[in-house]
Amino acid sequence: MKRKLSTPSDRAAYAASQPLFDALRLGCDKLEEHSHLLQATRDLSQRIHVQVDADATKQCTNYVRYIQN
Repeated sequence: MKRKLSTPSDRAAYAASQPLFDALRLGCDKLEEHSHLLQATRDLSQRIHVQVDADATKQCTNYVRYIQN
């Protein structure tokens, strides 16, 4: 006699993964709406990163050393 397999919805792993897949599905659906925001964020991050002052970086490094000692 063959053993009856449970349906995917009865399995805990399937049930646990559904919120993740729902979020991914929703994110993919809204990607078109948010693409301009993502691009603006990327561009701003790149500009800010390039404008980081070398002296500020040195001050941060010195502060970290001070805290560690």
